Amino acid sequence: MAGGNVKKGFGTYLFILLLMVVLAFLVIVAILMLSPSTTILGFRYFIGRNNYTITKISTDDEQEINYSNLKEINFNVGYSNIEIVRNSQIEKPVITIKTNVYGFAKEKDYKEFSYSANFIESDTTKLNIEVSEPASFLYLSKDIMISYQLPSTIETSLDQTKINVISDSGKLIIGNTSEIKIDDNYTEIKLKDINFKTNSGALVINKFVNNQIEELFFKSEGGRLENNKALTITNNLNIYSTKGNLKLNEIYYEGTEKIQLDVKNSKLSASKITGNIVLEIDEGYIDIDELNGNIESGESSNQMGRATINIGNLNGSVNFPSSNSAIIHLGKVLEGKQVYINGTTGKITIDEMNGGCWVETTKGNINIVTNADDISVKTTTGDINVSYNANQIADGLDFVSEKGKVNLKLNPELGFILSLFNSKGELRGSSNVDMSFYGNNFNNPLTVNSGTKNIKIATDSKISISLL
Repeated sequence: MAGGNVKKGFGTYLFILLLMVVLAFLVIVAILMLSPSTTILGFRYFIGRNNYTITKISTDDEQEINYSNLKEINFNVGYSNIEIVRNSQIEKPVITIKTNVYGFAKEKDYKEFSYSANFIESDTTKLNIEVSEPASFLYLSKDIMISYQLPSTIETSLDQTKINVISDSGKLIIGNTSEIKIDDNYTEIKLKDINFKTNSGALVINKFVNNQIEELFFKSEGGRLENNKALTITNNLNIYSTKGNLKLNEIYYEGTEKIQLDVKNSKLSASKITGNIVLEIDEGYIDIDELNGNIESGESSNQMGRATINIGNLNGSVNFPSSNSAIIHLGKVLEGKQVYINGTTGKITIDEMNGGCWVETTKGNINIVTNADDISVKTTTGDINVSYNANQIADGLDFVSEKGKVNLKLNPELGFILSLFNSKGELRGSSNVDMSFYGNNFNNPLTVNSGTKNIKIATDSKISISLL
């Protein structure tokens, strides 16, 4: 009985002690929040709510900034966001900063918000803006907006200005989310170049931006690119992303160099891309509804990895010499275009092939529907499923899989000489062969419709041949 009372008293003591600790903590928090300049146990509560308008550079002479004369603007930020927008209430361009940051920080690490604005090497056409943001172990608000505001006049634009941004986690948002009208005509923001580098920030291009820029460069280690309109890029398009999310919408590329897409472990989607692409991808996901241009990748053994690549309509050729274990799905490949894919374990699918096609894997299954007369399919242990709709054969057809099944569907009007082999190159017998389309008589080789061109199938596994 006495032992029970001891335990009960000890529990009560612990509860009171815990309650006192919590109350003491709440008192400290309250004091800090009521007196932001107060420091207790090396901690402080800070509030940063201010508005700044940048009209002069930060040097002693405080030279005026002529925004209309700028050819290049550089922003260097941490978590601050940047927007470039029209403002119908102003008469000339200006940059403003609005801060709304508060939270708890260690006193030794705390610093007030500050910024500097300076010309680059005394060139009054090149402006550099750098901000220093408060550091905190617990942010209650983390909102800093740098706003590059343009008046709503047609003659005010950025088509001669290069925008460079280095960001840790801040966003660059370009364009209004709703239209700004002048005399019943809305004014888009014209741009020249966008150069955006970030760790985890985002580049957002809104609808009310002019549809043509010269150059777009994007590099991130986990950031986001969101393009919300059809965009024509006349010079260079380079995207480098690791673990990012890229929504390109419609891209029309007119540059002489190829589009660079280095998107390792990233997700990229686009409704339409016009232009030739050099693709670097490891794991990751590519989904392009329509591609008007060629796409190629390097020969590195690290190329593609376990990537998934979906391209709907393809008016261009494919050259993937080392697709490795990537899963590749092509929709309709237009006439005169070619596909060359050399992979390992990845599944390859082509819904409608209208040009030359050469596909090879080690273990990956291959599924192709083709209307063209030039196709070669090889795999070591994967299955082969081909529907051959063409009514003629150019130079002969080869379907090779040492241990995988081969299922071939042919145009009933096609003439050919069919030869079936095992993996040693020996003619096969009728065992594990389904050629019922030709009746019960088995011949190997077999001449069909007085054909003269060869169809060669080699595998130790099952062979099925039927008519479409």
